[in-house]
Amino acid sequence: LRRVVEDLVTRDGTDYGEAEKTLAQKADALLGQLERGEAKLVMDMTTETIGLMTSDEFARTTLGSGRRG
Repeated sequence: LRRVVEDLVTRDGTDYGEAEKTLAQKADALLGQLERGEAKLVMDMTTETIGLMTSDEFARTTLGSGRRG
């Protein structure tokens, strides 16, 4: 899980504001969001990649498609 999280926080397009954070700080912050249920890891079976959604985005996506997550 840690390596997946580290991959996510180092992808192009991630922005952490004006203050630069270490990889450990970024990963810990995301792990905290996952533990609190604020974020969800999602698997795209077509591209075989793992992505990230907020819990609100996930709920809208799964409810809109008739699936429950």
